[in-house]
Amino acid sequence: MAEPHLWARALQPEFAEDFFKFHDRADCGGCWCMYWHFQGTNEEWGNADKAKLREQKCDRVANQGDTGMLLYEDQTPVGWCQFGLRKHFPKLLEKINPPAGPDDLWCINCLLMAPEKRRQGHARVLLAISLEHLKRMGAKEVEAYPKTGEHPDGEVWMGPLQLFLDAGFTEAQGTRVVRKSI
Repeated sequence: MAEPHLWARALQPEFAEDFFKFHDRADCGGCWCMYWHFQGTNEEWGNADKAKLREQKCDRVANQGDTGMLLYEDQTPVGWCQFGLRKHFPKLLEKINPPAGPDDLWCINCLLMAPEKRRQGHARVLLAISLEHLKRMGAKEVEAYPKTGEHPDGEVWMGPLQLFLDAGFTEAQGTRVVRKSI
């Protein structure tokens, strides 16, 4: 059997449908990677109109362009990595309360694989491509918030800790935050 052809591209308006196609088959419950942008309570989030969240994501992609990286196997989107300047994610700052960092600190706050593509090394490929892309964009340091311990695969939407440690991230003492200079 031939190895799958994996490749990635930055999310741009012309590829938004691939983003939604991927999220329709992943187990993210209609989040559209908007949770960390949301400025209401978790109860309000639970009651949020999923169609409106999708529309807001479309607006973000159209107005901000590059907000993450899609991983493809051949022509099918199979993975997603959301990134951006940490200061642009108010819910993340509120919920995780990461240690202080520079104003230009980038973060990876979602790293999700299609359920049937997990535990095959695809996340490692996507993380490596995303880090190279961030470096080309001028990022100097990147932070992530992986799940620690054992969790069902569908609950590790920020990536598992070992993935980041293997990529050279180091843990911030007493937190669930990992950082890497690039």
